[in-house]
Amino acid sequence: MLYDIEQNQFAPNLDTYDFAIAGAGPAGITLARKLARKGKRVALFEAGGMEYSQRSQDIYAPSSDSTSYPAATTRLRYFGGTSNHWAGRCRPFDPFDFNNDHNDYVLPGWPIEFDDINPYLGEAKDILDLGRDTEFKPLEGTDVIEQSFEKDRSLVSSPTRFNSKYKEELTRSDSIDLYINANVTNIVLDDKTKQIIEAFEVSDYTGNRHHFNAGTFVLALGGIENPRLLLNADSQLQHGVGNQHDMVGRCFMDHFNVRLCTFMPNSTRWQDVGRMEFYTKPSWSHENAVGTSNVTLSIFQATRVDGRFKPLKLRLADFACRYGYEDQLGKLFRVACAGEGLVTTLMEQEPHPDCRLMLSDETDSLGLRRLKTQWKMSELDKKTIRTIAKEISIQATESGLGRFQLPEYILDESLEIPNIYHCHHMGSTRMAALPEHGVVDKNCKVFGTNNLYVAGSSVFSRGGGNNPTMPLLQLALRLGDHLT
Repeated sequence: MLYDIEQNQFAPNLDTYDFAIAGAGPAGITLARKLARKGKRVALFEAGGMEYSQRSQDIYAPSSDSTSYPAATTRLRYFGGTSNHWAGRCRPFDPFDFNNDHNDYVLPGWPIEFDDINPYLGEAKDILDLGRDTEFKPLEGTDVIEQSFEKDRSLVSSPTRFNSKYKEELTRSDSIDLYINANVTNIVLDDKTKQIIEAFEVSDYTGNRHHFNAGTFVLALGGIENPRLLLNADSQLQHGVGNQHDMVGRCFMDHFNVRLCTFMPNSTRWQDVGRMEFYTKPSWSHENAVGTSNVTLSIFQATRVDGRFKPLKLRLADFACRYGYEDQLGKLFRVACAGEGLVTTLMEQEPHPDCRLMLSDETDSLGLRRLKTQWKMSELDKKTIRTIAKEISIQATESGLGRFQLPEYILDESLEIPNIYHCHHMGSTRMAALPEHGVVDKNCKVFGTNNLYVAGSSVFSRGGGNNPTMPLLQLALRLGDHLT
């Protein structure tokens, strides 16, 4: 059933919830539906409404001095969450992503195995409207590089909008009470042990606060807001809930989107193919002690430029491409002419403690402290980027795909590597075997608590080289089974 806290609407029997879930995005909705199918009564809290509003979206704004990562514009704060604008690309983790022999990483990887989440792949496909029996197939023409790369296999969802797909089901459910305009602002602990969660404090936008009790509590607020709430919940624990080892917010990861190189294609090899996608072979990544990555080779159908002043740059670039001055213009800004090729990535980032989300002194309209980000490439990240760039250019050239040119920042290690964010928020409440290495255990339970869990990509121990939506759904489904 649907209840609007701002209209003072509440379900009867508020003290009989088995589960309380903060966040009605893909992870929260998936978990709530799973629990309801098993006969459990669920309170699901959506901080926004059923449609977008600037009032709700403003809560996501980071602190004014947080400039290292675009945290404000990459998420949506209403029912369905960021599924309301995701692109739909789906790829599950590989067994190699759970291999802990990656000795160059600062922290251990996953404390679970590939086989722990793989059984949930079919159910996740159904949720994303892909068809349970649909196979992950590579693009046509991606069979030309075999030594260090393999065909990348992915599927593209329609994309599934959780708002439109599940709105009617949840608002009519007898097992799920969906509360909108319901901002979870605090986690209330028992006074004696500080390990048992007794209630979520929930506020509307006018400051009216209510306590909701349940047997078990779950945070499914997304890869940025999950750690934010844990850190803000410091009224009973000085440094926040689950933060006894200062790990909440650390190891914040995204995927790197880096221009590895440009190329002039061999037209005979690219006939009827505008794009090729590859994936680093596990054996090659292990041998070179680097991360994994999707690598995409694309042919431009039109001239492209990046950055500010695009209309002016595009006019200059069109002139340069027409008369052969693109190399000279390229010294001022990056330009790619129609018919030229570009190699881009969706590349794994090392889970490093120095990449983190922290509280600032600024507060939002609800009184919660805003986040500031500290995000950067580690030395291993730079090694991964440069190693893959050199390898793909060598193998693609040898395969006759064209003439490849590496940018200066790949060849000169003293130069900064420019990155465009994929905006996949991962790792900030990472799963680990020990509390010194993460925030949740192998079952997604917050260390130091008895009944608080986390769902979503913030629990990722490693990000792999794939989009996070499908794996986070697999983990949410697994959590649903564990909790029942």
